[in-house]
Amino acid sequence: MLARVGLVDRDRELATVREQVGRGRPVTLTGVGGVGKTRLALRAAQELRTLFRDGAWFVRIDEIRQPGLLAHGVAAAMGVADQPRRPQADVLLEYLADREALLVLDGCEHLREAVGELAGRVREDAPGVRILATARQGIAMPDEYRLVVRPLPVPADADCERRDFHPADLRRLARVEAVRLFTLRAAEAAPGFALTAANARQIALLCRRLDGVPFAIELAAVRLREMSLDEVLRRIGDRFAVLGAARPGLPRHQTLRTAIGWSHELCTPAERLLWARLSVFEDGFDADAVRAVCADDRLPARDVPMLLAGLVDKSILYLGDDDDGTRYRLLDTIREYGLGWLRLLGEEQRMRRRHRDHYLEVARRVDREWFGANQFVLYRGLLANLGNFRTALGYESVADADRRASMELAAALWPLWIVRGLTREGRYHLERLLDDEPPPGLERARARCHLAWVAFARADVESACESAETARSEALDLGDHLLALRARMIACVSVGTSGHLPSPLAAPSPAVRESRGGAEAGSGPHGLAREAALVLSDTLDDVLAGDAGRPDDLDPLLALGVIGLLLDRCGELDRAADLLVRAVELCAGNGDLWWWSHLDWILACVELRRGRPVEASGRARAALAVKLEFQDAIGAAMQLEVLAAAAVALGGPVRAARLHGIASAVLRTATTPGLSVLALGDVHAEAERAARERLGDMAYERERDFGAALDQEAAVAYALAPDTAET
Repeated sequence: MLARVGLVDRDRELATVREQVGRGRPVTLTGVGGVGKTRLALRAAQELRTLFRDGAWFVRIDEIRQPGLLAHGVAAAMGVADQPRRPQADVLLEYLADREALLVLDGCEHLREAVGELAGRVREDAPGVRILATARQGIAMPDEYRLVVRPLPVPADADCERRDFHPADLRRLARVEAVRLFTLRAAEAAPGFALTAANARQIALLCRRLDGVPFAIELAAVRLREMSLDEVLRRIGDRFAVLGAARPGLPRHQTLRTAIGWSHELCTPAERLLWARLSVFEDGFDADAVRAVCADDRLPARDVPMLLAGLVDKSILYLGDDDDGTRYRLLDTIREYGLGWLRLLGEEQRMRRRHRDHYLEVARRVDREWFGANQFVLYRGLLANLGNFRTALGYESVADADRRASMELAAALWPLWIVRGLTREGRYHLERLLDDEPPPGLERARARCHLAWVAFARADVESACESAETARSEALDLGDHLLALRARMIACVSVGTSGHLPSPLAAPSPAVRESRGGAEAGSGPHGLAREAALVLSDTLDDVLAGDAGRPDDLDPLLALGVIGLLLDRCGELDRAADLLVRAVELCAGNGDLWWWSHLDWILACVELRRGRPVEASGRARAALAVKLEFQDAIGAAMQLEVLAAAAVALGGPVRAARLHGIASAVLRTATTPGLSVLALGDVHAEAERAARERLGDMAYERERDFGAALDQEAAVAYALAPDTAET
């Protein structure tokens, strides 16, 4: 709906924005909710982006809930890669330093101070970047120009009193922006509706009484589905008289609230109660979620579909169909109005807890069923409910049961942190919850283990090992040997791939050294990789021998793959290939996609080093298609690097250079580049050296830049094409 409203002009405001941005001033669009700030910002960005060398970025600040995640959210929206152990604000400012661009920050009111501080730093460190923000009040940016976005122009008083409208009068009235919007929406609600001499006065009066607030006008227009224009006008007039919003000088938000309140009055008592309870959803939701969170004795689950349909019909809810079924959404202003009623009813905390519990169950199911054929469907569900998971993680309570539930939720959402690459956000939540002195138990051990996983993904080896070893100790105390295996696996892969030993992990126990003939830990990266492989192999053997898990369970299977990776690192290629083939076959047998593609990448690297580039290329190409489906930028870059190395070996240095360019472009969109340092370094370096020797530096760089400049569709098609020898 917001995009369609863009048909109504805002020429004067656009001109002001252009002028102030041209002067280099940060501009904040302020005004009541529903007045069109976001639409105006989007239109301004579309018009201004051609004036900036690097275009315009649009960032939804209202999706970022904590000040500590502001820089991360802005950077992620812009495709700025993380850098381990550096403040995200510093990384963002470094990225922007030499850019010429317009940065649009939408919905900043809840993070005003943080946005103002970040904007001040952008002005100092990135003089070529201009800022356009929207908020319900100013942000206090240095030299900020605050433009109040006022309601649409309305008809003159004379038009509200005129009895006879001639064609010229109708043409003039039709150009008034509030009238244009009303007639557009009314025609959608009641096909055939149009501005005529017979209804012109009523339309003029209605738009005038609604003060030109776009959202209020739309709510009134949709009422034409069920009542006449006269009745709409009468009801609005009555309601305004009660609330006093028709008197001059009252705040504009009173008008909008009146319109929403009027829609609230049109709802049945059950619809009003559901509206209030739906306000705990921060993002889209489906009927199952509504039944789980909102239904009880007062709102029977069997009535939910009918009530949802009623709210859609009254334009309280908006409905959209996607591949996973029907999802609903509340506009923010509508949600906030419902939240006010929820608080008056004294149900806010109960509904928020039920909301958290529902999405905890969703996350549990994903965690439980991830390893299997339903994986991609589960993943899409995670992405669709990202906003609700964030809201659920924000639920706070001092009760031990609630703290355990929050830790369990943060740990179960590991596919968002790892697969989707939201590692900084995952680490933020896991550390926050663990720093709160949580009660001991399985939830705490799992949270520590997955914090180690996230730290490894960010190439923070010391933190990964420390958290993993603590998690392993707690898991063993609780008798969870599979969780202990996962923790040991994370520690071993951290040590074995980084080439240094941040903890006593890889030093085997005296009993283990005796079983190996007294051998001490190897020295250097290869020695550490070999020792880590031996330690993990012993742990895996103990788990399988003790019947704590089966070879085709996820953690034993992944441990097998990690052992193969570590053996590859220390040059034991044939043993590595044997183990990896077993792991890939077990993974494929479970119908898994993401883990299979990751294990196939490791096997492809082994095949490269065994001198089998055709096999390596085939595996990497198949795995790349999966990584692209999962929007896994790091995983896609891994496959592209293998494809480039295979291309060089097969006589295609031009293809290799172009694939390197594509990989670099993909990595710029990744939120977790730390892992790529460990995973891609040697494969990339060897292939680049060989391609440069064949082509020369200038030709290599020209072809690499060509690949980096390809659009997404062309880049994917090129990468997935078979290798061909170059002449």
